[in-house]
Amino acid sequence: MGSVSRRNYDFKAARQRREQLVAMYRSGRRKNPDDPEWGWGLVALIEEIDREIDEAHAKRAAGQGDSSEKQFGNVLTPIIPAWGTRSKGAGEDADD
Repeated sequence: MGSVSRRNYDFKAARQRREQLVAMYRSGRRKNPDDPEWGWGLVALIEEIDREIDEAHAKRAAGQGDSSEKQFGNVLTPIIPAWGTRSKGAGEDADD
């Protein structure tokens, strides 16, 4: 599966993949109701995706994720006034 350490975690794709796996599991379970070992691989994949989603949410909440509010929230733009920067020669007498 994908790694949560990537900068942008694709929640939509992960949820879609999870839905696909759940549909496959349910379909197969209806066809094989008497086999208790059937589908354990699908269950493991579903649980892995759930863990990845939870981990990505935790990282985002901690400020380690791709939240644009976190990226641009602390940007400081200094405003430096132009006081006292009068240039000589502009508007002064030329006889100095």
